[in-house]
Amino acid sequence: MRRRHGFTIIELLVVVISAMVLMAIVLATYSRVRQFARITECESNLHQLALAANEYAVHNHGAMPSDYRIPNGYWYTELQPYDTNMAANSICPDATESSAGVGAATLAWGPIGTDDQPYSKAFPWLQNVSASYGLNNYVNPAGQISALAAYGGIALSGNQTYYGDITSATNITGSGRTTVQGNLESGGGIVLSGDTNVSGSQTPDIPGLQPPNVQAIFNQIVSQDNPQQAGGSQDNGNQENGDDGGDGGDGHGDGRGDGGDGGVSAGHGQVIDFTQNPYQLINGNFTNSGQMQIIGSGTLLVTGNVDLSGWFPANGSGAAKINIVCLGNVNISGQCNLNGGIYTAGNFSISGRYNLTGVLVVDGQYSNSGKGTMVQGRTPSFDPRAQGSHLLANQPLLADCIWVDGSPQSTDAVPSNLQLGDSSLNADDDMGLFCVDRHMGQINVAFVDGSARTVPLAKLWQLRWSENFQPRNVSMPDSW
Repeated sequence: MRRRHGFTIIELLVVVISAMVLMAIVLATYSRVRQFARITECESNLHQLALAANEYAVHNHGAMPSDYRIPNGYWYTELQPYDTNMAANSICPDATESSAGVGAATLAWGPIGTDDQPYSKAFPWLQNVSASYGLNNYVNPAGQISALAAYGGIALSGNQTYYGDITSATNITGSGRTTVQGNLESGGGIVLSGDTNVSGSQTPDIPGLQPPNVQAIFNQIVSQDNPQQAGGSQDNGNQENGDDGGDGGDGHGDGRGDGGDGGVSAGHGQVIDFTQNPYQLINGNFTNSGQMQIIGSGTLLVTGNVDLSGWFPANGSGAAKINIVCLGNVNISGQCNLNGGIYTAGNFSISGRYNLTGVLVVDGQYSNSGKGTMVQGRTPSFDPRAQGSHLLANQPLLADCIWVDGSPQSTDAVPSNLQLGDSSLNADDDMGLFCVDRHMGQINVAFVDGSARTVPLAKLWQLRWSENFQPRNVSMPDSW
């Protein structure tokens, strides 16, 4: 009978080693499968956000989400009504843990909490919010349009909050309790004192800054849109229409335009009705000292001055959904609730209370010693800047990012650390906010057309971030 032998030590070692090799292969494969699954999940998140952004655009005249345009909000807030799973879709599975401020390749940005944390005072609207993605700021057609643009100086001395950029061709001063959720740009100096808080950048001495010419806008509307003479009153309202108005400003703020002896003086019960014609014309001054009713929406053209010392519109009627284009000066000393733009060829002063949603264009001096909130809204179609930017279907919309947003340029440098990217919020190289090693040398990007895909880091410089973006070739560090 043959004698049975067991396994030798060598044979056992071979079996163990073979099992270990197989296990390592299986684990590596499983790990890689899980990694690709996370990449796919991230791509799906961005796709859902892009769909929500397009739904947002349907309800906002084609405008994509933008930051600093609504109170306490940015793209996350704007997309919430259009994404039923916003909290989950805004977090990349490879960057689920959040930091107090700027994120990293493996960290989501935010939330901002107490005052002793970085950025809490500059970005209070980020409290209790965290996300792993950032917006391409160039997708907003009004992204290069300021909430307030003046040819003359801008003086902020009241108690107000601006949601949008402020631009002056000459200088900007601030001495009150002013908060600007945006950038300051000036052709001259920027001097801020008092309790003035600016969340964006401050750039003085920029040549060539100026607002649109209000006189030219006024003339274009009159010649092309056949405005109707404003009229009609009820109750004890009083109206006087004169034939001759003032001579207006020269387009850059003489402050002329006294309106002659004509115009409209609005007491209690005065009505301006836009239902028959969206353009109503007042030859002379427009003075409102009572409670005025606005019917419909449109644009009010005034050849003289505008003086709003009462409730505008009537108390309790909500905001007036109109634009005002004035050849003289604008003075608001009462309560003004307006959802539309104000354009004046003269000076603009506010000493009362106000809630404005739109854009302000002043060809003269702007001074604000009042109290209120100004939120950048939709730019009227007659503003020549409204046609200055067009979205591209293949333009990046949202992408893996270590901050809320960014404005990449083709000249931006490659970050030296692909885990941290560019962690400075005041950096000139915004591409570094997106160029992080989150997905094996790649990030996910969602585009304006609603699609999403994985893009190698070096290829980020090949995407059309804006109309003027010039693609170029870059090299990543040796690790990639």
